[in-house]
Amino acid sequence: MAPPSPARSRQRLDRGARITVALLFGAWLIDYVDRLVINLALPSIGEEFDLSRAEQGLAVSAFFLAYAACQIPGGMLADRFGARRVTCWALLIWSAFTALTGFAGSFAILLVVRFLFGAAEGIFPGASMKAITERTTPGQRMGANGVVQSANAIGAVAAPLIAAPLITHFGWRSAFFTVAGVGVFVYAAVRLWLPEPLARDAERSAPAVAGGARIVLRSPAMWGFAAMFFGYDIIVWGRRT
Repeated sequence: MAPPSPARSRQRLDRGARITVALLFGAWLIDYVDRLVINLALPSIGEEFDLSRAEQGLAVSAFFLAYAACQIPGGMLADRFGARRVTCWALLIWSAFTALTGFAGSFAILLVVRFLFGAAEGIFPGASMKAITERTTPGQRMGANGVVQSANAIGAVAAPLIAAPLITHFGWRSAFFTVAGVGVFVYAAVRLWLPEPLARDAERSAPAVAGGARIVLRSPAMWGFAAMFFGYDIIVWGRRT
């Protein structure tokens, strides 16, 4: 077997890649905290709005329906308008809807707000992955993605540590206002400090591959990964909600 080419062997993250990883780690962390806060607040929300367990489940499901539906459009938007721009849009819009969750005065308003919140978060993953790809070399990419994706597990630990004391002492609405404020701070950091993409003259000059979307959709590996993540998410989110 031929040894891996130098361009694809493991490489240490340079300064630009480290900044990218740090900023997107923060974005993924607040993304995960934002979506978990409602799980902690649901008992208080259900009591205030007199919601049944089914209605509480619907409030959570509204987010995931929009989140799933906007994954592919999010990637397409990143391709068209740029990863930095779409990442910043997503951060700002979902932070706004996180704050609006705290202002919800009825169950109907809560459903609408959570659905739109899910749509905003749904366009983020594709854009953030593209941002990493544009700012790392192939030898840096898997390590960078691993660090960024670890934010999900850390967010699962951080969310109750942040939200539970706020809900206990100041009410459930305060938790949404607080994490929305942190989201705006992360948005400003990404907008100001995310490095420019690496120059890749060879990639720019390469001809576009016809039928790229069809090739991906026909890939057994892609459907295998989709099934794997579907099973994982059913277990993880079914248990949490």
